[in-house]
Amino acid sequence: MSQRNFFGLIALLIVTFGVFWASKSSFEDSDLQPTVRFLEHVNSDKIQEIVLTRGEESLTIAKQGGIWTLPAKDGYPADPGKVRSLLLSLFELKSSQKITDQEDHYARLGVTDESVKEGKAKIELRGPDASTLAGFYVGDMRKSRTPGEMPGMSGQYVREIRSSDVYLIGDRVPVIVLISNWLLRNLSNILPKGIEKVTQFELEGSELKPVFSLQRTEHKEGEEAPMFALDSAEGEKPQTVAATQVQTGLENMRIVDVLKDGDATKEFKFDRKTQYVLNNGLVYSVTTAELGEKFFAKLSVEFDPTVKPLEGDKVTASSQEDAEKLNQQYVDWVFELPKYLGQKFRVSRAALLSDAANAG
Repeated sequence: MSQRNFFGLIALLIVTFGVFWASKSSFEDSDLQPTVRFLEHVNSDKIQEIVLTRGEESLTIAKQGGIWTLPAKDGYPADPGKVRSLLLSLFELKSSQKITDQEDHYARLGVTDESVKEGKAKIELRGPDASTLAGFYVGDMRKSRTPGEMPGMSGQYVREIRSSDVYLIGDRVPVIVLISNWLLRNLSNILPKGIEKVTQFELEGSELKPVFSLQRTEHKEGEEAPMFALDSAEGEKPQTVAATQVQTGLENMRIVDVLKDGDATKEFKFDRKTQYVLNNGLVYSVTTAELGEKFFAKLSVEFDPTVKPLEGDKVTASSQEDAEKLNQQYVDWVFELPKYLGQKFRVSRAALLSDAANAG
């Protein structure tokens, strides 16, 4: 190699190294830096709204009276566990790898407003006056550079709303804008062993009249389900499929959707009521309507101090205050139930007798 070519090569290496060093702090080849915790400056108690945006969809979760609610569902409660999980994951976010601070790289990393419109996500945490306390652009997942790269090198790009810095975080931030994901779905979870009596009512004219009752007779130790008898000699075979369906109506009771009771529900014909008397004194009433393949329910709870549990039951008596607290979740709402669940509250006496006859 000639001396001229040698010095030319050295000059080229110097220029290349200079370009690399200049860009090192602005893109992915930067060294690891001290760990940054993103929301250390935010007081979580001041957060009154969480706004999630992805593409053209946006969802607001708002705190009302200390309860997280869904304004798009007329203020119906959001699932507190899911909201808590989201906030904890955000407050635990940290990174020691700054990727870039240059705006011309934002689009390729998915951390711009335009990226959000195209399907990436943004999270805003707002205070009492609707001002933005903090938030993130949640961008692309980091792509592996080589086939043999270590699994721990994956991650996702994020940028705080008021910051020019893009970081790589190790854990993915799930941003789900489907309102169904955030509904408080659980209405009750009461096992048959906690039920003393079940009565089914049907609408006759303008009045709901009882058509059958199932009375708990015993619950032997080690048995999965108690024995229920029909309210006549016809109940000699109480453990029928139809009877079991009725008894388990309050077990793992979850909803598909919810509507505010009003104009949207005034045409619903609530023509069946199933009443459950619990051995702790609470009385649940589930009044239902059937529209095509859909089932809708209203719930209410009362307290009956005259209820006495069967001998051997280990039960803590409830109270009127407990009933009123439960009603706060149920009052003014109409719940859409899964089909399999809605059918449990609309079993006829004829179905019970037919089922018993077939079993015999």
